[in-house]
Amino acid sequence: MSKIKIGGIIQNSRLMRIRLVGHADSACLSAELLEALGKANINVEFIVQCAHPNNAYSLVLCVDQDDRNEALDVLNQVQTVMEIEAVDIDPDVTSLGIYGPDFRIKAGLAGTFLKALDAGGIGVQAISTSLSTFTVLIPTSQVNQAVATIDEFFELP
Repeated sequence: MSKIKIGGIIQNSRLMRIRLVGHADSACLSAELLEALGKANINVEFIVQCAHPNNAYSLVLCVDQDDRNEALDVLNQVQTVMEIEAVDIDPDVTSLGIYGPDFRIKAGLAGTFLKALDAGGIGVQAISTSLSTFTVLIPTSQVNQAVATIDEFFELP
């Protein structure tokens, strides 16, 4: 098997994942939450939002575990405005990503990365990408196995 060369692995542990599901007629409602978190000096270290039919949405974000209580207080304050129907929290996740020079020119990278994690039995909770990174949220308990699996499928520096 030929390995895909990447620039390396980046990870951020000690995160709490918050997943929200609700109804709204504007993406600006997420801005309400993000603004409130910012005013509370809480950094959002991962975020993905999806719109669904019938004005439904889902939002996944991560904050540092040390900000848990303050973040939940902020969430409670904006919950009515955001019309949140469900909140799911995982108190111990890690964002784990691979990076490289420019992933736009590496077709199949995302599929290989997710296939590798699946082969390693890693539970992916969310996915985010940029021009140079492909990042997933996984349980912190699976980080060592995930890194070993990435090493099997990718050429690291």
